Amino acid sequence: MLTPDYLLHCTDSLTELLDAYDNAVVSDIARRIVKTGYVTETAKHQIRQAQQMGLLYEDIIREIAQRTNATDSMVRALFEDAGVETVQTDNRLYTAAGLQPTDLRASPAMLQMLQAGYENTLGTMHNLTLTTANTAQQAYISACDLAMLQVQSGAMSYQQAIRAAIQSAASDGARVLYPSGRTDRIEVAVRRAVLTGVAKTCRTIGEYNAASCGCDLMELSAHAGARPSHAKWQGQLVSLSGKRGYLSKDDIGYGSGDGFGGYNCRHDWYPFFPGISQRNYSQEKLNQLETMTVNYNGQEIPYYDATQEQRRLERRVRELTARHLAGEPVAYLIGEWEFYGLPLDISPAVLIPRPDTEVLATKLIDAARGAGACRILDLCAGSGCIGLAAAANLPNARVLLGEYDEEALKICRQNIRRNRLTSRVASLKLDAREKPSRTLGEFRFLVSNPPYIPSADIETLDASVREHEPRLALDGGEDGLDFYRVICEKWRDVLCENGMLFFEVGIGQADSVLRIMRSSGFGDIQIVKDLNNIPRVVYGTRVEAI
Repeated sequence: MLTPDYLLHCTDSLTELLDAYDNAVVSDIARRIVKTGYVTETAKHQIRQAQQMGLLYEDIIREIAQRTNATDSMVRALFEDAGVETVQTDNRLYTAAGLQPTDLRASPAMLQMLQAGYENTLGTMHNLTLTTANTAQQAYISACDLAMLQVQSGAMSYQQAIRAAIQSAASDGARVLYPSGRTDRIEVAVRRAVLTGVAKTCRTIGEYNAASCGCDLMELSAHAGARPSHAKWQGQLVSLSGKRGYLSKDDIGYGSGDGFGGYNCRHDWYPFFPGISQRNYSQEKLNQLETMTVNYNGQEIPYYDATQEQRRLERRVRELTARHLAGEPVAYLIGEWEFYGLPLDISPAVLIPRPDTEVLATKLIDAARGAGACRILDLCAGSGCIGLAAAANLPNARVLLGEYDEEALKICRQNIRRNRLTSRVASLKLDAREKPSRTLGEFRFLVSNPPYIPSADIETLDASVREHEPRLALDGGEDGLDFYRVICEKWRDVLCENGMLFFEVGIGQADSVLRIMRSSGFGDIQIVKDLNNIPRVVYGTRVEAI
């Protein structure tokens, strides 16, 4: 297997990478010391790994002193208190067998393998064809190389190295384009490159090392949640030469994308010497790994299925996060929202219910509480949020959701069913711009949150509204008041005597809507402010025929 101290004498092409490694590890050690005031176990481990990589003990002390603004003697005292001392890596398995693995320094073949491992990591590093920019591409390659070295040396975990690589390579959402045409976000590409590349490089050099020492058998590692095609051979012995009685490299798909060492494979192998080595996995242990389950949503499911579901959810979260960062509202991403305590289905066909609109719903509900059995019409209903809030809080009320857009009507119907209000709430295609049919009958209350944004102002709205919410529900005409005029003119007659009309209005529109209502035969008109002290609701009572 590749050991950290081997890398000290790599080819000249890796010199800069080793320098970057030294800098990254020392910086992380210094950060931990500054944060805690002492040498943590993690920092202690990193110091030892840095030594194994060839960074001298005195150099580490000097660099840590500079980065922490401490004296050499202070840092030395900290190290001595922590019991940090020079250590050497030995290959225990080979030593136990009385063998000595080939030193990387003396093997051009192994140096070539190491270099190739970096350059051919699943086609994601130096084989990249495109990112958002050439500088981003190079930053990505360098970050992957360094992350692989950090993991291989043991100085950082996969997660630590990946996080550092992402931070280093981040470039305004840069994406990686593979030769196949597939693209990945930078963080996905880094993770795949590190996980696959590190393992692949180590396995290649490990195989060479084994062959040079006359070791023919390799023991495969095992873990819970292995994919079914890998579970059948994990924990078993493989003969590099294809000796009978053991698995061959062909049996485990060595060299293929779906086999051992392929895409996202987490298995490794280790030299096994009959009569000396002890098997790491009994059949009982392998059976336990294979049958391990996880409780998910109240059900026991196989561990592998759980890992696949986790990956699916992680992909979904990354996708939704990217869409949200691009400006898409959360309600549309998750497909639901809450209004007045009610869960509602939401789609881009309807406006997202706002807290300000709850002021309108409250005024309607308060007015209707003493009316007993009554009919309520929610015109320009959208998601149906206002009418449904009224129905949920007024057991004697019957509500009609009137909406022109067919897709919005579908959302209305879904929300009626979702809130179990089908016995008292109905939906109907109604055009607020047209005079209603007499067959609708009379209503005690008419409520509407109509389109009220002036046409010219729509382009000035926040991008999350302008680009994602339906223009049909926003555009209120030249001055934003078209729907108030037409509803007061054409729909007042659906109200019974002393029936009440409730409007939500835009900023600066309350006085204009009050005048429109007054000229249309409404009296006792009130203006109500929202939670931000902005006039938001205008309502009045039909008092006379005109």
